[in-house]
Amino acid sequence: MDTGIRKINRSMMVGWTVIVLVLFITYIGEVLKGVRSAEYVLVFCVFTILPNIICHLLFHKNSDSQNLKLWIVVGYFVMYLFSLLTGSTNLIFTYILPLLSLLILYHEPKLILCTGVASLLVNLCFIAMQAARGELTLENSKEAEIQIALIVLCFGGCYVGSKLYKQINEQNSLFMEQLQEKTRQNEQMTLQTIMTIVNTLDAKDRYTKGHSQRVSEYSVQIAKGMGMSEADVEQIRYIALLHDIGKIGIPDSILNKSGRLTKEEFSLMKNHTIVGGDILKDISALPEADIGARYHHERYDGKGYPQGLKMGEIPMIARIIGIADSFDAMTSNRVYRKRLSDEAVIEEIKRCRGSQFDPQVADVFLRLFKEGQIRVISEDVYLPSETSVSGTELSPGQILADPLWSGKADERMDELTLVYNKEYGEEKLDEYLQTGSGCLMLVDIDALRETNRQLGFIMGDLFITIVARLLKTIGTETILYRCEGDEFICFLCNVAYREPVEAIINNLYRQLDMIKAEDRVLEDLTITVGAAMSKVAGGNRKALVERARKGVYYSKQTGRNRFWMYEEQAEEMQRDLTRRDFDRVLEILHREDDGWKEYFAGYPEFALLVERVQKLVQEGFHRIQIVMFTIASPEEDAVKIKDQEVVMGYLEEAVRPALQVRDMTAMISTFQRLVVLMDMPPENVRLVTDQVIVSFYRQNKYPNFRIFFDAAELIKREN
Repeated sequence: MDTGIRKINRSMMVGWTVIVLVLFITYIGEVLKGVRSAEYVLVFCVFTILPNIICHLLFHKNSDSQNLKLWIVVGYFVMYLFSLLTGSTNLIFTYILPLLSLLILYHEPKLILCTGVASLLVNLCFIAMQAARGELTLENSKEAEIQIALIVLCFGGCYVGSKLYKQINEQNSLFMEQLQEKTRQNEQMTLQTIMTIVNTLDAKDRYTKGHSQRVSEYSVQIAKGMGMSEADVEQIRYIALLHDIGKIGIPDSILNKSGRLTKEEFSLMKNHTIVGGDILKDISALPEADIGARYHHERYDGKGYPQGLKMGEIPMIARIIGIADSFDAMTSNRVYRKRLSDEAVIEEIKRCRGSQFDPQVADVFLRLFKEGQIRVISEDVYLPSETSVSGTELSPGQILADPLWSGKADERMDELTLVYNKEYGEEKLDEYLQTGSGCLMLVDIDALRETNRQLGFIMGDLFITIVARLLKTIGTETILYRCEGDEFICFLCNVAYREPVEAIINNLYRQLDMIKAEDRVLEDLTITVGAAMSKVAGGNRKALVERARKGVYYSKQTGRNRFWMYEEQAEEMQRDLTRRDFDRVLEILHREDDGWKEYFAGYPEFALLVERVQKLVQEGFHRIQIVMFTIASPEEDAVKIKDQEVVMGYLEEAVRPALQVRDMTAMISTFQRLVVLMDMPPENVRLVTDQVIVSFYRQNKYPNFRIFFDAAELIKREN
């Protein structure tokens, strides 16, 4: 539908109607003066108002009609001829000029030319009639000459102007078509670039292949269901495709780390929202592209991240992508479970309506799902998962489809998890320990009772099932049974050293971290593992369980989601030593004597730093933050000096850009660097440490090295 033609037709009808009304009122006035009769006015209505009414009906029937202008010209000419033949003044011919002013709106030279020729012929006939009646002679022909000249000049000028306009308009139209084609090509290139980026994201995360495309399609359907414009819907399509682009900024050493993520590393994983928003904020072709990436993990109740926005503070685009993202997570197969049923998905969205999801968006989604306008999109084929300890390749689909035992429970099995029950598991383990050795792992699901109380028993059972499935994926001979409601015993047969045990447990934590990063429904699921080694045959099961339970207890003292082996304390001792080092540095910064300097003779820059800080403390400088970064390796004794120097160089290169003008830094040991942050609030220290850690992992070429930090505010002590 051409809205431009409709507007011109409407303007023509309004202009013609105004002319008719003006003439009608004029003739009514002449009737009242006695100049004209009432019969004349009635005939005028037939020849003028009736054609106008007919054209009005045609306009309402089809306001975009290209032929309506011809009907208007014919109807107007009927009125013009009547006025010309019955008028009492020679100026009647000027009635044709208002029509000309309206015809200019169409910018059609042929229409103006034809109308002008018709007007000229009509007026020539009228002049000829006057001459035949003797009313017009050579002596009084001046008005007739002006009449003809005025018609020729007006129509001729309008014809030339309209023709020039049409030529310019055609050139502009051609230019606009070329511009639109260029725009279309640019949009196509933009789309191809976006798809390339999306494919790159999928390649980085093997478990969510096709995730971005599916979230995009779900978001489009929701946006349509909410009545958004076509332009807004297309914008949401591209924004949703890029919602996880921030994962590009997460170092591969973290994304592809085979072991367990540290607390700092997992925090960086969550930073993909901030990274994505920063990447997309300056894309002019997609003005709100950063909104989807930055805010799609915000929750309606304000408990999301990165900013904790709530309700209307969260942009609508992000609210739509958020529910689409969760829907895809629930309807996709994962390492720990098959996709949820449609009924379970609907119940979960209803449960989270008003807490995690915007009620309005959730209601639209539920309606569209019920009507079949949103359907689960089939997943792409997954790439192989990481190599298990035994060396075989397992995909998530294989993990789900190939449990250690048959899917049918019997009297030996725990009914919920399909692993051995406590009685049979203890019997099997006692029998094995008489002749075999290995490592016993006690796996405890943290705060399961609290989960049942707050989220319901269905969610608690899901946590238990997930942990059981994860333990089934261990690629070595095991004896696995559920010993308590929230505990599993997993005995690793013929494993006599810490390294394979650590690899297995780190792989469990790695998979659990990926689960929580992908599916926010399970973000509260954590496990604590205690381990005890039985290196010779004849081990005692109860003693092993008791030692492993002590490991669980010790781990829980330092936080949830931890692992500790009863026989081995090296890593925890290393952290204890690091904390002692940090306490010692803080003590040195408060001392006034020089007795400590002999211990740091090899680090002169540290001595200068201490002197400057001590002076600032004595002067009462109100806010100084101290951060100590430590580089650690699981194979501390085997570290080469050259490798050590290179890694410490990475740390220095990561620290320098994060400092302000007044900040200071110095190396204080073989594996430690101190940073002094001046006049910085404590809540901003984490921004600096995150920046340093991300930069370090981006440069680090040695996957065995990891980084952690200690931080405190330096406050002047009274004597």
